[in-house]
Amino acid sequence: MNENYLFELKKRNAFVVDYLKRGVNETTLSELSESLQFELPNSIKNIYKWQNGTEDIENKTIGESSFFPGHVFLSLEDAKLTYLESMQFEGWDRKYFPIFASGGGDFLLVNCDRSDLDFEKLFFYCPSDTQMINGIASMYDNIDCFFLTIYECIEKGCVEVNKDNGWVEIKNYKKILKISHQNNPLSEYWKGIDFE
Repeated sequence: MNENYLFELKKRNAFVVDYLKRGVNETTLSELSESLQFELPNSIKNIYKWQNGTEDIENKTIGESSFFPGHVFLSLEDAKLTYLESMQFEGWDRKYFPIFASGGGDFLLVNCDRSDLDFEKLFFYCPSDTQMINGIASMYDNIDCFFLTIYECIEKGCVEVNKDNGWVEIKNYKKILKISHQNNPLSEYWKGIDFE
């Protein structure tokens, strides 16, 4: 599904496509596991073998860097630095590894604890959101559900690429919520949201 979404971005001339980094190899992933003393889920390794996030994000606006509205795809290097810095953040357990960032202090994290019932789920970390316990809640059932969700959002027109600047933008927020809930029934973030 990740290839389908990327195809849609390319077809619509999304700015971010030109700044996606080439995927990493198994050696790079093994070195990461060794340095962090845990292993990423295979599904996440496969994403980083496919593409290694967005390059040079510190010199781009959020609009230029957004892979999906509000989601900047972190390179493995940036994700590792963010992870190491995260140890000072309240509510961010060591089992969570960042994959996407909002640019404003919010992150999409993957649960890397193989013994946890929520292993491979993607969690939204937003310390300023008082409705979530410790500012964290499961948002996507796994990375495949995330890509299915964002693909459906662009295909159904509730997310579009701005023709003037190439930024990926929200067109219909209510539809995004509905699609996200349908594709991620096990994730708590979408429960109790009014979709009408």
